[in-house]
Amino acid sequence: MRPARFPATQAFALPTPPPDPFEGGFRLVDAGMIRALAEGTTVLVGRDPDAGLVLGDPRVSGRHAELTVRQGRVVVRDLGSTAGTFVNGQRVEGTVEIAAGAEVRFGPTAFRLEAVPAAARG
Repeated sequence: MRPARFPATQAFALPTPPPDPFEGGFRLVDAGMIRALAEGTTVLVGRDPDAGLVLGDPRVSGRHAELTVRQGRVVVRDLGSTAGTFVNGQRVEGTVEIAAGAEVRFGPTAFRLEAVPAAARG
């Protein structure tokens, strides 16, 4: 029996894995939740079931705030909530940019903003 012969050079293209939804963007993290914030998106935060980030605390307004990610920056805008939106303990008036590592609170519900570096792809 002769051994099987294969061409001396044969390249196989491996499929590129799908991108990680957190990679190269931002995420909000608390004790029980991680929420990806993708570049070019605006996320409504509140109790409204149609919000992109639904919070169950009754002290959070239905349409509490908006988070927007543009050009590698994250900004938050309070939408007239009663309990307020805070960045590092300071109440948000208008639109405020949030730095990675900052604490963001929607009423009593707190998150930490994390930057997620893009992995090197080869």
